[in-house]
Amino acid sequence: MKLLTTLISLCIITAGLTNRSYAQASPSDTILWSIAGNGSGDVTDSSTTVTIAEGVSGPDGSDFNSGVNGLDSFVVGGSYTAGNHFKLKTSGDTNTNFDYNKDYVEFTITTDPGYALNLSSLNFDSARGDDSGTRGFKIYGKIQGAPLDTDNLLDIDNESGTRTTPSNRSIDLSASQYDEVYSITFRYYPSVTNGSVEFNNLNLIGSVFPSDTPVETGYDLWLRYPAISNTDLLLDYRSNASEIVVEGSSDTLTAISTELKKGLDGLLDKDVQNSASVTQDGAVIVGTPAS
Repeated sequence: MKLLTTLISLCIITAGLTNRSYAQASPSDTILWSIAGNGSGDVTDSSTTVTIAEGVSGPDGSDFNSGVNGLDSFVVGGSYTAGNHFKLKTSGDTNTNFDYNKDYVEFTITTDPGYALNLSSLNFDSARGDDSGTRGFKIYGKIQGAPLDTDNLLDIDNESGTRTTPSNRSIDLSASQYDEVYSITFRYYPSVTNGSVEFNNLNLIGSVFPSDTPVETGYDLWLRYPAISNTDLLLDYRSNASEIVVEGSSDTLTAISTELKKGLDGLLDKDVQNSASVTQDGAVIVGTPAS
């Protein structure tokens, strides 16, 4: 029972460490990055209005070029009521022949060193370029990496907004997976039978705050074991997890033992030794009912 209580307590402490307070955080409705068309022709610095919060970096439009990634065009211009806009167009049918590996525009918003983001939403206007055909679009997004085809955030079969009355859209990014992130990458795909689908006033909303946590990706992002910061608790837990004893032999028990050692070494900030048998109080025993 003491061992079970120890392990449960360790889990509670670990979970508690994720509830952080963010000193000097900006309001949660801060515009972290925004871009809107205000000219005609190819997208360049001079034909876009860009807003970027302190501690944040993002594209200024100069890297959005016509013909990018197989697109026929990605340009700014036209009499879009909400201001001149981005036009994402393909020369072929990307609705019935959708290909995740081409015909998209990708952009990434990152933090500057020493900052992190809590995201809230991605807001934008959208409109069909004309009345003919199907004019849909897909948006994918991922933190700390390039989006995969499983990272779909929004799928609009056929845009109902028009240039005179665009749709006001918002993608919810308030889930915990979007807290304390260092980059997010979006991909916009046209899904049209012909013509274009058009966008304006892209706004990434959230808060930015100072952070000394290292950037983490992959495995360590999910299974990170930071040392317990409370000195009294740290000493208590060290005495209740003195060594690891594995009773039995199998690939599963080996995997459990390896992960348990990694977790205890990190949480307790010490090298918790493996032992063939119990040699001291506080041993953590790994086994099965049969063993």
